Amino acid sequence: NGTGYKSLADAIAAANDGETVTLLENIDVTETLKIAKNVIINLNGKTVTANDSCVNNIFDVTGTLKITGDGIVDLNTKGIRLINGTLEIAGGTFNYNRIGGAVVKMLGNAKFEMTGGKLEVSGGSAVNAGYYGTQNINISGGTIVCSNGANPAFGASDTVGEILLKVSGDATIEVG
Repeated sequence: NGTGYKSLADAIAAANDGETVTLLENIDVTETLKIAKNVIINLNGKTVTANDSCVNNIFDVTGTLKITGDGIVDLNTKGIRLINGTLEIAGGTFNYNRIGGAVVKMLGNAKFEMTGGKLEVSGGSAVNAGYYGTQNINISGGTIVCSNGANPAFGASDTVGEILLKVSGDATIEVG
Protein backbone atom coordinates (compact mmCIF):
# COMPACT_ATOMS: atom_id res chain seq x y z
CA ASN A 1 0.00 0.00 0.00
CA GLY A 2 3.09 2.26 -0.16
CA THR A 3 3.22 2.79 3.61
CA GLY A 4 6.55 2.30 5.40
CA TYR A 5 6.66 0.44 8.72
CA LYS A 6 9.33 0.38 11.41
CA SER A 7 9.39 -3.44 11.61
CA LEU A 8 8.43 -6.49 9.57
CA ALA A 9 6.04 -7.46 12.38
CA ASP A 10 4.23 -4.10 11.99
CA ALA A 11 4.02 -4.50 8.20
CA ILE A 12 2.61 -8.04 8.49
CA ALA A 13 0.08 -6.92 11.13
CA ALA A 14 -1.10 -4.07 8.86
CA ALA A 15 -1.36 -6.21 5.72
CA ASN A 16 -4.81 -7.32 4.65
CA ASP A 17 -5.38 -10.98 3.91
CA GLY A 18 -3.61 -11.86 0.63
CA GLU A 19 -1.53 -8.66 0.43
CA THR A 20 2.18 -8.48 -0.33
CA VAL A 21 4.71 -6.96 2.06
CA THR A 22 7.73 -5.74 0.07
CA LEU A 23 10.99 -5.25 1.95
CA LEU A 24 12.55 -1.83 1.45
CA GLU A 25 15.66 -2.45 3.55
CA ASN A 26 17.56 -5.24 5.29
CA ILE A 27 15.81 -6.41 8.46
CA ASP A 28 16.99 -7.93 11.73
CA VAL A 29 14.11 -9.93 13.24
CA THR A 30 14.28 -9.86 17.03
CA GLU A 31 11.15 -11.85 17.88
CA THR A 32 9.27 -14.81 16.42
CA LEU A 33 6.79 -13.45 13.86
CA LYS A 34 3.34 -15.03 13.97
CA ILE A 35 1.58 -15.44 10.61
CA ALA A 36 -2.13 -16.19 11.13
CA LYS A 37 -3.42 -14.95 7.76
CA ASN A 38 -2.53 -15.20 4.07
CA VAL A 39 0.50 -12.95 3.46
CA ILE A 40 3.22 -12.71 0.81
CA ILE A 41 6.69 -11.38 1.63
CA ASN A 42 8.67 -10.09 -1.36
CA LEU A 43 12.35 -10.09 -0.35
CA ASN A 44 13.06 -7.47 -3.03
CA GLY A 45 16.82 -8.14 -3.00
CA LYS A 46 17.08 -7.52 0.76
CA THR A 47 18.26 -9.69 3.68
CA VAL A 48 16.18 -10.85 6.64
CA THR A 49 18.33 -12.01 9.57
CA ALA A 50 16.99 -14.02 12.51
CA ASN A 51 18.39 -12.65 15.75
CA ASP A 52 19.06 -15.03 18.66
CA SER A 53 16.12 -13.55 20.58
CA CYS A 54 13.69 -15.28 18.13
CA VAL A 55 13.89 -18.33 20.44
CA ASN A 56 13.51 -21.33 18.06
CA ASN A 57 11.72 -19.93 15.00
CA ILE A 58 11.75 -16.82 12.84
CA PHE A 59 8.14 -17.51 11.75
CA ASP A 60 5.29 -19.43 13.38
CA VAL A 61 2.76 -19.98 10.59
CA THR A 62 -0.86 -20.92 11.28
CA GLY A 63 -2.09 -19.16 8.12
CA THR A 64 -0.35 -19.02 4.73
CA LEU A 65 3.06 -17.49 4.08
CA LYS A 66 4.54 -17.16 0.60
CA ILE A 67 8.08 -15.83 0.16
CA THR A 68 9.04 -14.42 -3.23
CA GLY A 69 11.75 -12.32 -4.87
CA ASP A 70 15.50 -12.37 -4.76
CA GLY A 71 17.13 -11.89 -1.40
CA ILE A 72 18.44 -13.79 1.59
CA VAL A 73 16.76 -15.16 4.69
CA ASP A 74 19.61 -15.79 7.12
CA LEU A 75 17.99 -18.18 9.58
CA ASN A 76 21.20 -18.78 11.53
CA THR A 77 19.89 -21.45 13.93
CA LYS A 78 16.19 -20.57 13.64
CA GLY A 79 13.56 -22.34 11.56
CA ILE A 80 10.10 -21.75 10.14
CA ARG A 81 7.38 -23.65 12.04
CA LEU A 82 4.09 -24.58 10.38
CA ILE A 83 1.28 -25.40 12.78
CA ASN A 84 -1.64 -26.36 10.53
CA GLY A 85 -0.27 -23.67 8.21
CA THR A 86 1.09 -23.37 4.68
CA LEU A 87 4.49 -22.16 3.48
CA GLU A 88 5.44 -21.60 -0.14
CA ILE A 89 9.01 -20.72 -1.00
CA ALA A 90 9.04 -19.22 -4.50
CA GLY A 91 12.24 -17.21 -4.23
CA GLY A 92 15.16 -16.22 -2.05
CA THR A 93 18.07 -18.09 -0.50
CA PHE A 94 17.54 -19.51 2.99
CA ASN A 95 20.72 -20.13 5.03
CA TYR A 96 20.52 -22.48 8.02
CA ASN A 97 23.51 -23.49 10.16
CA ARG A 98 22.70 -25.75 13.10
CA ILE A 99 23.44 -29.30 14.13
CA GLY A 100 19.95 -30.70 14.70
CA GLY A 101 16.74 -28.83 14.03
CA ALA A 102 15.26 -28.02 10.64
CA VAL A 103 14.58 -25.15 8.25
CA VAL A 104 10.89 -26.11 7.97
CA LYS A 105 9.18 -27.80 10.93
CA MET A 106 5.71 -29.18 10.22
CA LEU A 107 3.04 -29.98 12.80
CA GLY A 108 -0.62 -30.89 12.34
CA ASN A 109 -2.20 -30.56 8.91
CA ALA A 110 0.55 -28.45 7.35
CA LYS A 111 1.67 -27.87 3.77
CA PHE A 112 5.09 -26.93 2.37
CA GLU A 113 5.54 -26.03 -1.28
CA MET A 114 8.84 -25.12 -2.89
CA THR A 115 8.49 -23.71 -6.41
CA GLY A 116 11.74 -21.75 -6.48
CA GLY A 117 14.48 -20.37 -4.29
CA LYS A 118 17.23 -22.24 -2.49
CA LEU A 119 17.63 -23.86 0.94
CA GLU A 120 21.29 -24.05 2.04
CA VAL A 121 21.42 -26.33 5.08
CA SER A 122 24.62 -26.93 7.08
CA GLY A 123 23.86 -29.46 9.81
CA GLY A 124 20.27 -30.30 10.68
CA SER A 125 17.54 -31.01 8.15
CA ALA A 126 15.75 -29.19 5.36
CA VAL A 127 12.26 -30.38 6.33
CA ASN A 128 11.07 -32.15 9.47
CA ALA A 129 7.52 -33.51 9.24
CA GLY A 130 5.26 -36.22 10.63
CA TYR A 131 3.96 -34.71 13.83
CA TYR A 132 0.22 -35.21 14.41
CA GLY A 133 -1.83 -34.85 11.25
CA THR A 134 -1.10 -34.95 7.55
CA GLN A 135 1.81 -32.97 6.14
CA ASN A 136 1.96 -32.34 2.40
CA ILE A 137 5.38 -31.58 0.93
CA ASN A 138 5.51 -30.60 -2.75
CA ILE A 139 8.89 -29.64 -4.19
CA SER A 140 8.49 -28.69 -7.86
CA GLY A 141 11.28 -26.16 -8.24
CA GLY A 142 14.25 -24.60 -6.53
CA THR A 143 17.29 -26.21 -4.94
CA ILE A 144 18.00 -27.82 -1.58
CA VAL A 145 21.72 -28.09 -0.74
CA CYS A 146 22.66 -30.11 2.35
CA SER A 147 26.25 -30.07 3.69
CA ASN A 148 28.18 -30.80 6.89
CA GLY A 149 26.02 -33.78 7.81
CA ALA A 150 22.72 -32.10 6.88
CA ASN A 151 20.04 -34.05 5.09
CA PRO A 152 16.70 -33.45 3.40
CA ALA A 153 15.12 -35.61 6.22
CA PHE A 154 11.54 -35.51 5.08
CA GLY A 155 10.44 -37.53 8.11
CA ALA A 156 10.53 -37.17 11.85
CA SER A 157 11.90 -39.76 14.24
CA ASP A 158 8.68 -39.89 16.28
CA THR A 159 6.20 -39.89 13.40
CA VAL A 160 2.58 -40.17 14.50
CA GLY A 161 1.13 -38.47 11.43
CA GLU A 162 1.13 -38.97 7.68
CA ILE A 163 3.68 -37.47 5.27
CA LEU A 164 2.79 -37.00 1.61
CA LEU A 165 5.92 -36.13 -0.42
CA LYS A 166 6.10 -35.21 -4.09
CA VAL A 167 9.28 -34.08 -5.86
CA SER A 168 8.81 -33.05 -9.49
CA GLY A 169 9.62 -30.46 -12.15
CA ASP A 170 13.09 -28.92 -12.06
CA ALA A 171 13.66 -29.36 -8.32
CA THR A 172 17.22 -30.24 -7.28
CA ILE A 173 18.29 -31.87 -4.01
CA GLU A 174 22.06 -32.09 -3.35
CA VAL A 175 23.51 -33.93 -0.37
CA GLY A 176 27.25 -33.80 0.24
